[in-house]
This record gives sequence, structure tokens and C-alpha cells, in this order.
Amino acid sequence: MRPYSLGFVRGIKIAQENTRGMRVEAVPTMSLAFEKMMMGRTDLVLGNRASGMALSKLMRLDGITVLEPALASFPVYHYLNKKYEGLLPRLASVLRQMQADKTIERIQKSLPPA
Repeated sequence: MRPYSLGFVRGIKIAQENTRGMRVEAVPTMSLAFEKMMMGRTDLVLGNRASGMALSKLMRLDGITVLEPALASFPVYHYLNKKYEGLLPRLASVLRQMQADKTIERIQKSLPPA
């Protein structure tokens, strides 16, 4: 990716650490990263697949392609507001079941390309 200019959301450690020495443009929001790419100020946007696809659809961006395979894969954690603490056991159970029966994997695979 060295010959390309890369945009990503400031503070995303994995992007910061793995793009040292490259031409990067860290921005406050993913929508700004996409805007800069569409204006030709960056060549690629680094971000998670689901957010990027949802945002490109919301912004009605044409000509966006998701590159496969992913550069990195890592666990994502869910955070729950204290006022919903009572939902924690049920929510954790449902998420474990969705992971066990591969529902999460099926949903991820069913997402259309951007």
C-alpha cells in the first residue's frame, strides 16, 4: 500500500501502527475520510467493512469497492450502558448462541459489496 495515500479515522491504533512511514491522512470521522477520497485527496480508506459499506450507502457514493481479503481481523467488543445492566445475561447468551450457530458469520457474508 506504500504507493497510495491512505485515509483512516484518527485514533484507530491498528491503522496508525501499521501505516508508519506511509502517506496517511488521519481524520476525525470516517465520513470525512470518504469525502477526501472522493475529492482525490486520498486513494484508499482503511476502516471496518460494515461501517464503510453503511456509510458509503448513506452518503450515496458511487464507485466504492471493498477490497478483499481484509488487511486485519480482530475481536470486537460490545459495550452496554449501566442503565441496561439487567439485559447483560440475556444479551451475552444471545451473542454466544449467534456465534455458535454461525449466524454472525452468515450475516457478515450476506452483506453486499459496496
